[in-house]
Amino acid sequence: MSKLTTGINREQGEQLEKGISGKEALSVDEPKGNFQRIGIASTFDCSETVDTVKFWADILGVRVEVCVDEQNRVFQQLLDSKGVIKADNSLNVLMIRFEDWVHDYEQDSEGSLDEIILDNVENLITNLIDKKDKSASPYLLIICPCDPKGKVNIELERTMTDLIRSDLQLYDHVMVADRFDVDEFYPVRHFVDRNSDPLKPFLYKSDYSVALGSMIMRKMRAVYRRPYKLIVLDCDQTLWKGKCSESGPNGLQLTRSRLALQEFMLDLKERGLGLCLCSKNAKNDVMEVFSVRKDMPLKVSDFVSNRINWDPKSNNIKSISDELNIELESIIFLDDNPVECAEVRANCPEVLTIQLPESDDQISNLLKHIWAFDFVKTSMKLDDPETHSDSVLDEGFPSESDNGSSLVDFILSLQLEISIKQLRIKDLVKVAQLTHRASQFNFTGIKREAHQIQDALNSGLMSALTCHVKDKMGDYGLMGFALFGEDDERLLVDSFVINWRVMGRGVEHRLLQEIGKIALEKGLSEVMIYFKTTPQNQPARDFIESVAGEYRKTDENGFIYTLPSDFTANIRFRPTELESELHSGKDETRSTDVAGLRHIRIYNYIGNELNSVKKIRMEIDKWNAPEKDSEEPEAEFEELMTDLQSYVYSVWSTVLGMEEIGLDDNFFELGGTSLKSYQIITEIKKHFEVDFQSTLMDEFPTIRIFSNILETKLLKENSGSEEVDKGFRDMPSETDTDREVIFI
Repeated sequence: MSKLTTGINREQGEQLEKGISGKEALSVDEPKGNFQRIGIASTFDCSETVDTVKFWADILGVRVEVCVDEQNRVFQQLLDSKGVIKADNSLNVLMIRFEDWVHDYEQDSEGSLDEIILDNVENLITNLIDKKDKSASPYLLIICPCDPKGKVNIELERTMTDLIRSDLQLYDHVMVADRFDVDEFYPVRHFVDRNSDPLKPFLYKSDYSVALGSMIMRKMRAVYRRPYKLIVLDCDQTLWKGKCSESGPNGLQLTRSRLALQEFMLDLKERGLGLCLCSKNAKNDVMEVFSVRKDMPLKVSDFVSNRINWDPKSNNIKSISDELNIELESIIFLDDNPVECAEVRANCPEVLTIQLPESDDQISNLLKHIWAFDFVKTSMKLDDPETHSDSVLDEGFPSESDNGSSLVDFILSLQLEISIKQLRIKDLVKVAQLTHRASQFNFTGIKREAHQIQDALNSGLMSALTCHVKDKMGDYGLMGFALFGEDDERLLVDSFVINWRVMGRGVEHRLLQEIGKIALEKGLSEVMIYFKTTPQNQPARDFIESVAGEYRKTDENGFIYTLPSDFTANIRFRPTELESELHSGKDETRSTDVAGLRHIRIYNYIGNELNSVKKIRMEIDKWNAPEKDSEEPEAEFEELMTDLQSYVYSVWSTVLGMEEIGLDDNFFELGGTSLKSYQIITEIKKHFEVDFQSTLMDEFPTIRIFSNILETKLLKENSGSEEVDKGFRDMPSETDTDREVIFI
């Protein structure tokens, strides 16, 4: 028997210039217009992978022409000028499985199985090296996994893969990826479709085809996109868990995800990206962390610049941009604080701003799926493909032209609820802890113990207010505290403390406003506030100066602000003025093409929503679903709904952004997320003034079942006792000892 091989040497390739092995050349439609071209030559059926590539092209909003040969003719395609592999402006993808080269191998075949695969591998390497000077297009070689129960064992697969990597590592026109590279981003445990025809080369399961297609598009994006040059990093709650000003260096937590984040940044630094620090902190506090915590992967020397102060972070980023002569479009900013992220997005829309998730477990996965961090070693860059505005992401997303007001929009969208109460005995310990931890927003820097506060209240000379905050993201609990007394004419503020987590959202304004109202009720004409500067409380100083700077007088130990009571009672948080102040220092010579910034939200969308094979496959299924005939009659489910079901449907429809929802459609299969679930629960609780667990949607994810549970809850509420009726919302009533003020 003749030796089995699909390899073709260069001499044999001359006859292929006019066609494939004497046969008619594969017809390939040339792309029209400014398209990005992807040529795929595969040793196996890759139709589902191609489908995934087209899905991603739609998500990215780029026009891509995909040309495919999946007939195990990789070598022929490499040599045929009329085939799918092109020399100019094309990403050429080769997907090979060593097993496909020996599918028909029998024991009595000439040559061993290992020799046949080695011969093909050497041919492949030779042909790819030969393309170095003949092609201006990059090549992506994906070595796909063989069937664990097939003819090629894992040891042979690894040996051949290592040989390919070793021989091609010096040639930057070829990118090599194997099963481990794919698994790093899109792990699929069982990838072989055992239901495929055993007489034919095996098929991959849909999940693995999705993984391969996603890998191809990530590489394509990395090849042609404009590279980022600088990463600007927040410190507290980003590089480490905790606040350095409150916990000190040794009190900070270096969780597994924070260590992984730092190591990830070190890896990017090794690849050529610059790192900077941008933190609202006292610089000495941050530097002390780097000095004391030797267990941190990142060192001060790893950063090319830093801005550790109390200025708006957008201003600091612009300053870094000017200092290093790096355009804003080449900067990535990482922060955990949603308000800080919104501020930077509003005032530096060119910067890719990434908000870290609250959950430690989600940080590594987010970073792994921010495509902007992808790096490829190739000197061959493709022309940018033409983008189009009808991406599947565009519907329902705000326009980039709205970026200018996004800070205001974000703060208003939080649906902030602030309740001001007289201090309760059960909150004494929490208040004492707040005075110890909230060093950035403490008017005097005084730290008090619970018994000291209680003694002050028991004296009858002092009163105290607490501030409780929640928004659509969750309930933050006790976030503010004020301790005050009075003389004949004035209300005297002794302590004023706000937790750093809610600074800049109007909480401080509301607490001070309430103090002014109390002063008026008591017939006191003025509110006197004592302020002592500390190394950490610059944010508190900035606030009091912004609302009462004209009433400041210098004291030997600090400052005294004496405000008219009616003025204090009318203090308001005006985010539009905050944004105007931030924009006042804007460099008008900078020009921003906001229409070209849609890739920024795409990166964030992918990192947060399309960060697993399961999520991607669900979106592909929706993308592939046939469009319903617009002439079809309206769905009958509306006629079958009860009034309660109709209301629940309207809330779902608004949040999900879709109209046709059946009574038994699963919320999460329709694209629902935990955040959208929380929005629905919040709206329904507010509408009916009832309370129930925020996880109710997880247990009852259809309109029919959810409405039944809600109806039972409402019937119980309406027929329950007066005690149940009063306590159902779990909201404090307004009494002489418990003042409730809600600001939304």
